[in-house]
Amino acid sequence: GGDSRDVTGDYHAAGDFRRGEIPFDLPGFEPGRHRIRLEAWDARNNWAEGVLEVRVSEEVEAELADLLFHPNPLAAGRGHFCYTLDAPAGQVRISVHTLAGRLVGEVTAGGEAGYNALPWEAPAGLANGAYLFSARVEGGAARQTGVLVVAR
Repeated sequence: GGDSRDVTGDYHAAGDFRRGEIPFDLPGFEPGRHRIRLEAWDARNNWAEGVLEVRVSEEVEAELADLLFHPNPLAAGRGHFCYTLDAPAGQVRISVHTLAGRLVGEVTAGGEAGYNALPWEAPAGLANGAYLFSARVEGGAARQTGVLVVAR
C-alpha cells in the first residue's frame, strides 16, 4: 500500500542511456520508518526494482564535518579545533588522547550551525609527538577524528 507517483517524465540521462537521475522532492513523512520503492522499465520493457528504507526522526541530528586543529603542528601551546555543523547542536565534546589511549585534554562547547572554532591550550609539560583527537556531537552519532602534532 501507500502513495505512488509516476516520475517517467522526470528522468534525465546522465552520460549514456544506462545511467540517469530522477530529481524530485519527497513528500513530508511522519516520524518513523518508511519504505520507498522505485520500479523502472527500459525501452525494451525490461523491469527493475529498488527499495530504500528510511527512518524519519522528530529531532534534527547535527552532522559534524571538516574537523581540524590549527595550527598543526602545535608549537606555541595553544590553538583552535575547527569544525562545521549543518544544524545547531547542544554540545560538541572534543577529547585529545595519546596514541596509547590516555586522555590528555578535553573541551566542550555549544555547537552553532556553520563554522565553529574552539580554543584549546595544551596541558603544561605535554611531550612532543602525535596525539589523536576526536569530536562528538552529544546525544548523537556524529563523530570525527584527527591527528594533532606537538612540536615545541
